[in-house]
Amino acid sequence: MEKLIKKYNVVNDELKIETRYLFSKKFLVLISGIVISVILSLLFLIGSTIGYYDNEVDKCFKSVEQCESIIVKLSDSLDNLDNDLSISMINHQSGKCLINPIQEKPTKESVYNLAVECGAWYPDIIVAQCLIESNVGTSNIYKKTNNMFGMKIVSKNKMTTQSGNHNSYGTYKNWKLSVIDRVLMDRRYFSKKPSRKEYEEKLLGSYSETGDYLAKVNLIVNNLNFD
Repeated sequence: MEKLIKKYNVVNDELKIETRYLFSKKFLVLISGIVISVILSLLFLIGSTIGYYDNEVDKCFKSVEQCESIIVKLSDSLDNLDNDLSISMINHQSGKCLINPIQEKPTKESVYNLAVECGAWYPDIIVAQCLIESNVGTSNIYKKTNNMFGMKIVSKNKMTTQSGNHNSYGTYKNWKLSVIDRVLMDRRYFSKKPSRKEYEEKLLGSYSETGDYLAKVNLIVNNLNFD
């Protein structure tokens, strides 16, 4: 009888140990499941947050792009307005020059002021070219044509103040119309105001037959004194 009791006790103890082990194992599995669920929930939350901010960032970029597009359109509108105003001033000055006889001789100051009134982008360069191309008002071309800039004949489909031609050079009724046409030439070459460097490079391509042309222009410009 005692042997049976001892054997029962041993078996009972083993069952308790087995039960505790299984309970511990189930508990660990349960805790692991909870931890995994929490981690997955956090990952989902983080992913949702990142997705939200990604969308917000995309919206910001789109807003910036829209602003840039508006700025470009405004800039183009201002350029067009500048051209329209300049053409209006040129037309006004051309009308005055055609109606009123021109008696005064050109000076650096009068050429500069007329170029400014016509909306010239770089009137100091125009004055320098005037002095070079007309040889300070002594060249034969200038004397015969009032052409102060050695301007060639402009095609009929382009706006110009030329009234005729002489040996492939345009002729003008007076020197002021020559200055006005020089300003118009800039509008024929550029759709909007160029940088001074771009402007000078274009001069080299359209006027210069020698490599020192731009140096001559800048030398005169540097010695001009206009307020």
